[in-house]
Amino acid sequence: SEHNVTVVAQVSVNCQETFQVRNNTNGEVIQGDPEGKERNAIHLVRFEIISKYRMDGSRNCELGSWQITDWDDLQDGNIWF
Repeated sequence: SEHNVTVVAQVSVNCQETFQVRNNTNGEVIQGDPEGKERNAIHLVRFEIISKYRMDGSRNCELGSWQITDWDDLQDGNIWF
């Protein structure tokens, strides 16, 4: 028989980033650092992979591809959407 197994991994990513949101009309900085200075930030990224396991004695495994399923809990921690 064949079984699907989902593996979920959460990773903290340390970044140096520049963040600005500007008004397109007048160029005013609405969010972020007006001078464009870098800041340290930590992002929480959730990855998922689905693998197929054959339980026929051979224990063959077919790996899927890792996918990002959430970033900084924008899905409110709902790993299944």
